[in-house]
Amino acid sequence: MAKDPIKISDSMQQMLHKFRLKEPMARYDIMTTWEGIMGKVVANHTLKIYIKQKCMYVHLDSSVLRNEFEMSKTKIIELVNKEAKMKLIADVMFL
Repeated sequence: MAKDPIKISDSMQQMLHKFRLKEPMARYDIMTTWEGIMGKVVANHTLKIYIKQKCMYVHLDSSVLRNEFEMSKTKIIELVNKEAKMKLIADVMFL
């Protein structure tokens, strides 16, 4: 008796869930799509991004951008979590 075919995307999602790779993959996706989330100007001033323990650290070379982003942390967290399709980060630090 033949089994019903399974979509590759469903199979991949099951594998990511089983091996607990969903969050690491989401972190990688956010770091690689940073320019698409925040725009080219911000990406050009971003030196380094990493996510550790639900906190995203963004190193910027502009103190003006750092100040501006400090005032709009909530919006940035929402954008990142929306792009990740999960609650990936709870805080963001601009360094």
